[in-house]
Amino acid sequence: MYFGKRNLLRTCLSVLPGAIVVAAAFFTQVFESDNSLPISDLVATDTTPSNLAAALSHTSWQARPNLVVNLPQIAPKITWTKIEVPGLATNEPLYVETRFPLLIDLDFYLVDEGRLVDEWHTGYAHPGSFERNKGLYFNFPVNTKNHNQSLFIRAKNPGTGVPKFRLYDRHTFASMNQLRDQVMGTLFGLSLMIIFVNILLLTSQESITYLMDIGAQIFLLVVVYFLEGYYKRITPNIGDDPDLLARMIISSYMMALFFIAAFYRRHLLIDRNFQDLTRSYRAIQALYLISPVVVFTTPFAVGLSYAIVVTWLGSGLMIKRYIRFVNLRSIFIAFLSQSGGVTAMIVTALTVLDIVSDNLLNKSMAHIGIVWMGATNLIASGMRLRLIEARSKRIRSALAKRDSRAELNRLLTSSYDNIENIKKAEVTIMFIDAVSFSLLAAGRSTAAIFKALSERLSEIIKVIEAEGGSVDRSLGDGVLCYFSNDQIGLRKHHAVAAFDAAITIQRNAIAAALTHPDKLIMPVRIGIHSADVIIGNLGDDRHLDFTMIGSGVNFASRLETAASPFKINLSTETVDHLTRHKIAPQLFEPIKLSIKHHSALHNAFEHDPSIGDADSLQRAEVLFFEQLGIRRGDERHMVVPSESLRLMYGDLEFSVVDFSRYGFRATSGSLFGRRSVLTVEFVTNNIELQRMLAAYFLRTVVVEVRWSRQEQGTFTHGLRIVGSSTAQRNFL
Repeated sequence: MYFGKRNLLRTCLSVLPGAIVVAAAFFTQVFESDNSLPISDLVATDTTPSNLAAALSHTSWQARPNLVVNLPQIAPKITWTKIEVPGLATNEPLYVETRFPLLIDLDFYLVDEGRLVDEWHTGYAHPGSFERNKGLYFNFPVNTKNHNQSLFIRAKNPGTGVPKFRLYDRHTFASMNQLRDQVMGTLFGLSLMIIFVNILLLTSQESITYLMDIGAQIFLLVVVYFLEGYYKRITPNIGDDPDLLARMIISSYMMALFFIAAFYRRHLLIDRNFQDLTRSYRAIQALYLISPVVVFTTPFAVGLSYAIVVTWLGSGLMIKRYIRFVNLRSIFIAFLSQSGGVTAMIVTALTVLDIVSDNLLNKSMAHIGIVWMGATNLIASGMRLRLIEARSKRIRSALAKRDSRAELNRLLTSSYDNIENIKKAEVTIMFIDAVSFSLLAAGRSTAAIFKALSERLSEIIKVIEAEGGSVDRSLGDGVLCYFSNDQIGLRKHHAVAAFDAAITIQRNAIAAALTHPDKLIMPVRIGIHSADVIIGNLGDDRHLDFTMIGSGVNFASRLETAASPFKINLSTETVDHLTRHKIAPQLFEPIKLSIKHHSALHNAFEHDPSIGDADSLQRAEVLFFEQLGIRRGDERHMVVPSESLRLMYGDLEFSVVDFSRYGFRATSGSLFGRRSVLTVEFVTNNIELQRMLAAYFLRTVVVEVRWSRQEQGTFTHGLRIVGSSTAQRNFL
């Protein structure tokens, strides 16, 4: 499968959710416009006052920096902020608020004309204060007067940033709190609903896949619980130790990645469809799993670096491997899920670091990302259930057929994601057919023949499945199957997989003949061709019949027919694929074969799987022909050494070794496929023989290649005369 226009389009679509998240984070103020009142806020950065008295006398106040990245640090940072609260004629209360989620403590001091008139202390040293602040935001109600007042704020922050404060009137503050409650309630409700649906799927389908999704959702909620500040109401003491808090966030996120990877490993059938990826995937999962141990037992910088490196390794591996298969629906949905969810997590992290605007949307982005990933995973699960149900219907249809073995095998071994009604695919087709099965069956009991054939086909199908092939259908005494990288993955090219399967099948047949010569010997012919085919359903809703359609299927059948027992015929297209994948071209012998309704010969290749052990092949052939009881029934005559008798097919020449009334044994420098039909011309140095051949209308004759083999650097063929009369045969 190559990266084409369809893959490029789906790749662009798969990153669209992430692009939307980034656009919303940087270019919009959704949910909350910054409708706060203008304030003059100054901070003490060069020197930090030790208490309120020092702050009142402090003279080095500066404007708050626009961008100070709030990087975590072990030792908390103390900052003072001075805000001029405007006077109001109505004496309506105003609300000062900050949204830094990682603040430890805040002390508010309201000063009027140099006198402290109100103060309030909130943070982990004052757990009860969180009820007032709803746990997510720090705020302080200011009782205004008709003149300005000064508000001094002491902040204890585990990061390097400087908190930003906003001033709101009562109506705006109440509206914002209501909106926050609605958004948070909705997001938590959706998260719980997704978990509940997965629990239902787990109990009904009994598939651990849904347990993995539940685990991912729970750990992602833990990340949100800490990252967005929900812990301040439930477990505020955790915030006493910012180092512990940061480690818990990192560990929870890494465990969420572990469960996400486990979910997709099972959902996408990684171990079967992407076998070259299995080892790397397992290694990444192991690195995710041990992340909490590394994070909690090493210095913070080491643990953080480990988490970042492992995350990038995992993401890079998945993108590199999956990007070529983004046209598959399940992988496309996986990209959609991760692009939106991971980007949303990053936006929330950037909000905590004070790099992007800290509006409600950005603060909630991590939770939105969790809901998005959960929802897309449920969509993927729903598609899987629908396709599994469709496959079940096909299995029931196959069971209703008299010959359902091959159809059942294909359905039971196929990936649900690749079962589509109609699709065009580049595949390698393989035809396998037992040699002289009707002769073998003659004189033997039906039960014995059926048992032997069933065992032989079972062995063949196991080899096909082991190489990732799919059985299209049973042909009675043979099999039609195909190999596709949709099924095999990237571990090897489909032509290589088919070739390896064919070699194994033929070598197993030779070994079985030599090991158990008393048992029924069933050699096969194999034809292999690579081509584009249409795979689709030829039936209807009541009768499902999935099969391959295309001229390539017919050509693969012709290759099989032209093959010799224990041999493999391959098309030039397949051999081109094999040589490009570093399989030596010397392994393939050129062969010519005729195709029905085509006058010209076609070029193909023959492979002898017994290379290096020709004796074993010869002994297996002898045993097979003895078991068939084949004996030479016609008298044969050697060509007189002083005379030559040749058969010319265009520029190609056969030298006749001997002949009978039915045909010839002849040698040639070219290999011809079995059942190739040739019109040849007699050429001889005997003038009298030439005259007699002309008298019997035998100057040209049609012959069919019955067998062929390589002998001492040349190729020997058995040629049977087609359409001769009794008089002509008697003359010969």
